[in-house]
Amino acid sequence: MRTIWKYPLKLGANTLEMPNAAQALSVQAQDGVLYLWMLVRTEARTERRCFMVFGTGGEIPEKPLSHIGTVLCHGGVLVCHVFELERFNDGGA
Repeated sequence: MRTIWKYPLKLGANTLEMPNAAQALSVQAQDGVLYLWMLVRTEARTERRCFMVFGTGGEIPEKPLSHIGTVLCHGGVLVCHVFELERFNDGGA
């Protein structure tokens, strides 16, 4: 079955466990909390994925990142930029 799940995020690194191959749909603030909404297949095995949240002007590490979205938080006082740390197949070459 496919459904949508939401995950809370905080500034910095966020390691989340979710069904394999879940698709990022949106990031938004809800009731003062930053959330990531994912389209998931509930029967899929789970995997760990890393999402990183940076404020504007914050240092971003030299890692392969994919931009998920940008969100105005706390009435626009804080702007959060959400990225996923890209995953690579590290099983033998």
